[in-house]
Amino acid sequence: MSYFAFSTASLYPMEPEKAALAAFDAGYRDLEIFVNCEYEQTEEYIDLLNRLLDERGMRIHSFHPYMAGTEFFILFSEYDRRRREALAVYQRSIRAAAAMGAKWLILHGPGNRPTTCREPLPHEIQVYKTLCDYGAQFGVEILQENVRNNLSRFPEFFTYLREAVPELGFNLDFKQALQAGFPLEDYISAMGDRIRNVHINDVDISGHCRLPGEGWLDYPYLFSLLDGVGYDGGLVTEVYRQDFENQAQIVTSRLFLEGELAKYQLSRKNPLDSFS
Repeated sequence: MSYFAFSTASLYPMEPEKAALAAFDAGYRDLEIFVNCEYEQTEEYIDLLNRLLDERGMRIHSFHPYMAGTEFFILFSEYDRRRREALAVYQRSIRAAAAMGAKWLILHGPGNRPTTCREPLPHEIQVYKTLCDYGAQFGVEILQENVRNNLSRFPEFFTYLREAVPELGFNLDFKQALQAGFPLEDYISAMGDRIRNVHINDVDISGHCRLPGEGWLDYPYLFSLLDGVGYDGGLVTEVYRQDFENQAQIVTSRLFLEGELAKYQLSRKNPLDSFS
């Protein structure tokens, strides 16, 4: 794990540029941007955001399109005309992500509250491939996230995707995994070395999402699982706005994560390395 980032989605409905400033005040310099409308993909907005971030030495690593919650209906639709229109919108999203400096664009994927898993359908595979090919032109890798209301709620779906779309990367989300009712271990095993980005959070004894450090998750153990599949990317704090009360909690959570990772890395260090 190489850096800690903050998702602007954690402060929704605060606008992304304001959420970025709040993240800066909490000590973050790395971000995931969740845009919420078409304007936030325009050249005017991107120039404004990039100037704001450049002045503060901040970077965007990952980008979430604003229509993520409707992808099952529009982007992965079996209705060809609607699907082609949605692909045009997502191509704009890819260009916006590249202009912001993001390396990854995150999808929620097909399926609407499925009760069983299935393999991706031919037209769904084609959507993934079309977006991956387009993203490659701009240096943006497409990621499928595990999302409790979509087919990606099932760890097995990532096993299918690994074979069907080799160019697709994955985004692991702790809270979505726990809300879907599957162990995090199952997702990490299924995604394997294709994990590119991680949404990190915590869960309390009532099962509610919380900021890292405010629940019962064993972070050293989870770090070891990610290490086991060769993950060396960032850890992005992403929760819901109702999951915390004030800015001080965000600062405390960041410090907690930094401490947990430092302790984990120290525990794996060979004491004899100091004498080599």
